[in-house]
Amino acid sequence: MDFTWGQKVSATDGWAGRLRGVVVSASPLRVTHLTVRRGLVLASQRSAPAGMLIGGDTESLRLGMGLVELLALPNANSEPPGGIALCSRKWVHTPSGERLRLRGVRVVGEIRRLTHVMAGKRGARQVLLPVAASDVLDADGLRMAQSDSEPRHAVAYRRDEEIEDDLLEALRGSPDVPEVDLNEVRVRVSEGVIRLEGNTRSTQVNRDVELAARAVRGCVSVENRLFSDWEINLAAASRITQYAPSMLDRIVVNAQFGVLHLDGDVRAEGERQTVTQAVRATPGILGVQWPAFETESPPS
Repeated sequence: MDFTWGQKVSATDGWAGRLRGVVVSASPLRVTHLTVRRGLVLASQRSAPAGMLIGGDTESLRLGMGLVELLALPNANSEPPGGIALCSRKWVHTPSGERLRLRGVRVVGEIRRLTHVMAGKRGARQVLLPVAASDVLDADGLRMAQSDSEPRHAVAYRRDEEIEDDLLEALRGSPDVPEVDLNEVRVRVSEGVIRLEGNTRSTQVNRDVELAARAVRGCVSVENRLFSDWEINLAAASRITQYAPSMLDRIVVNAQFGVLHLDGDVRAEGERQTVTQAVRATPGILGVQWPAFETESPPS
């Protein structure tokens, strides 16, 4: 999950404010509290326990407490006991001595372990920098020790929605991805990781979609879960060979966008069930279909 300064924060009964920063414990590095700022002229800041977070996305966060309960919390201290307050006034110090303004943090797991920070100079692109166990938190911010934490090695930080929109636009304009295949591709982005799911007609289309995803600015990695009809045909034939070898020569397999069409000289219901059970577990299969056949009518 990403926490970026300025995210909208809502309580169970309405708007609560905006995220001003977070509190991170020194060992292990994990987010323990969220600093919520409410108001502009007479602004107040409250430090809400991170365990009260019940949901959110890159645009907003939802707390499992009412507004009165939130406002009853003590005012947030600049440096709370037992942790370090991270906010827009703090810096990220890179191994080469460069200083970047802290813009947000990324956490994983139920304990909200700190894995990355978002940082950048004013007017420049924000980058996503990995946090290592050897990095040091102090009152000035985060001091990074690993050489791969240099901005020149980092991925540009962008919101998941922006990454998804750019990828879909690139795919719609790509001559290598036919529209009929694109209609069967599903794209999801979470914390910069692009997940591709669906069925296409060829492995080449799968590769082209993955290449387009990796080229999108802000992409951290790609999980390709696309299945081509060609792959399904091979896998289904292999399973028939394994579980129903006596019927292999009598069956023709033909996958169409994940639906496996079976044909051939297999009319007995028991034989069809045997083959269906054999191929149904093939990865990527959405369904199995047999052709209907007519029984001979008795002479009148």
